[in-house]
Amino acid sequence: MVFNTSGVKRLVLQNFRNYHSLELAVDTRSVALTGPNGAGKTNILESLSFLSPGKGLRNVGLSDVTYTASTVDDNQTKSSSWSVFTELSHAGDTIQIGTALEPHQGRDRRVVKVNGEFLKKQSDLSSQCRVIWVTPLMDRLFIEGASSRRKFLDRLVYGHDPLHADYVARYEKAIKERNRILEESGDALWLDRVEEEVANASVRITKARQIFLERLMTMQSTLTPIFPFAEALLSSSVGDKTQSDEEKMSTLQSLLKQFRGRDKLTGRCSVGAHKEDLCVIFQSKNRAADQCSTGEQKALLLSLILASVKLIATEQDGVPLLLLDEVIAHLDEDRRAQLFEVLFEMNIQIWMTGTDAEIFAKWREKIQHLFVKNAIVQQL
Repeated sequence: MVFNTSGVKRLVLQNFRNYHSLELAVDTRSVALTGPNGAGKTNILESLSFLSPGKGLRNVGLSDVTYTASTVDDNQTKSSSWSVFTELSHAGDTIQIGTALEPHQGRDRRVVKVNGEFLKKQSDLSSQCRVIWVTPLMDRLFIEGASSRRKFLDRLVYGHDPLHADYVARYEKAIKERNRILEESGDALWLDRVEEEVANASVRITKARQIFLERLMTMQSTLTPIFPFAEALLSSSVGDKTQSDEEKMSTLQSLLKQFRGRDKLTGRCSVGAHKEDLCVIFQSKNRAADQCSTGEQKALLLSLILASVKLIATEQDGVPLLLLDEVIAHLDEDRRAQLFEVLFEMNIQIWMTGTDAEIFAKWREKIQHLFVKNAIVQQL
């Protein structure tokens, strides 16, 4: 029986979604979670997604994932906190990661511990665990607004550039501060300082996105062509490749200063990394992803995910995890078999959900199969 060298070995949930309390002990093989709809399969994947920075695979408020219990008189009581604890194996070592909701001065915040020590920033999680996920909601990625594609791209970049999450957080904070100054005082010197921070973080974010996409395209060309080649480009609103980083920052600062009047009226920032978009093309058909069929869009998305997973698998930094929520069931048998063959070669732990246990029966020697019903998890 072949085991991956990295992966989750133990998962403990307290007051998380429909789990008042759950403890799972697994090995580092991939995991299939099957059972009826509403049983809590996706909730387990969501808990693992909190091993990365941000709000998890559903992108909801921190208090929205707390356990809610029904009382005898049909009232509902909601827990005040939740926690996720994991033990992971990597390169012969055991890493303990715990994260929890902690109410603080009337606001919710997430605290994180690694091997018993608090992390100063969530972004530091990216150097410990690299989590990628695919969910049914992502099927609309190419027809939704640019914001969804930027978030998707940045989450992939987090797994390869741990500092990227830091710069994204700094950028978003600086944009909000600039908007507040424009609204309240318009202090020119203060704006100069904040706009310098906006420009610096924006250029850094754009550069990280471009470098990652270049690597992603190279890696995608090495994969077995299970899915069509997805050519991915970044539409950048400031500067061009011939300019140095310093020149791009200077250009962006000039534009930010130029647009202060307009931005004060709109309450928004007109230029910067938040105006970029991920453009994906079905290469062999020379067709933009938003013009492709639903099936083609899903195939393009999986091409990008596979290439990103292979990048992570080859870098050997941090624990790699792939979360596939109701993805396998929607592929035909041949494509499903090809996908598993490629994934199992990558030495990465995969957590998958599905309602049909038979879908995973062929690979019972390579995966551990858990049955979920009414928030109870049993080994099959």
